[in-house]
Amino acid sequence: MLFFLVHTKGKSGIKIEISTREIEKVNKYELIEFYGTSMFVMKKEDIFANKLIALKNRHSASPRDLYDINYFFKQNWDISEKIVETVTGLRLLDYMKDLPKYIENNFNKETIHFGLGELVDNESQRDFVKNKLIMDTINQINFYIDSKKRGK
Repeated sequence: MLFFLVHTKGKSGIKIEISTREIEKVNKYELIEFYGTSMFVMKKEDIFANKLIALKNRHSASPRDLYDINYFFKQNWDISEKIVETVTGLRLLDYMKDLPKYIENNFNKETIHFGLGELVDNESQRDFVKNKLIMDTINQINFYIDSKKRGK
């Protein structure tokens, strides 16, 4: 089920998705307050894991997934290894080692900005997305893999 709520007319809304998929038994949630309303929100490490999985599992590659993954890396979010293993059958690092090649094969400078209009509202951000997002995300993934292999 999907709901779209708008708090104030003319302002951005929030999307609420309710899922009944099997993976929901593995995802963890925390209670937060949002404008005086208590709600359960998926934990950051679970969001990150699900986004990494979505990157390869959608019918077509989504620049929004790549943008979000890059953001999560920059925010230094943890990744739920359990979710990646449950959904893909692979250990986290084994799953991630194929992502750089997947990104290289499915994203390019000409189409990387599709679907990101509402997220990049200035020239500097647009330039980053067009010229650096792909390589920066690949580098973040490789750095993560290397640091985990070294035990850091």
